[in-house]
Amino acid sequence: MKFSNESSAKAIENQMRATSVALVDGVPTVSLNAASLKSIFH
Repeated sequence: MKFSNESSAKAIENQMRATSVALVDGVPTVSLNAASLKSIFH
């Protein structure tokens, strides 16, 4: 992915690491795996 600045790329990377998507009864379900919100934004 290409972003206008590096902080955007880092924020997206952190969010992707902290989030998982799974199918539950055929429905995409997103869950947050972060220990804290701070870990997503730092």
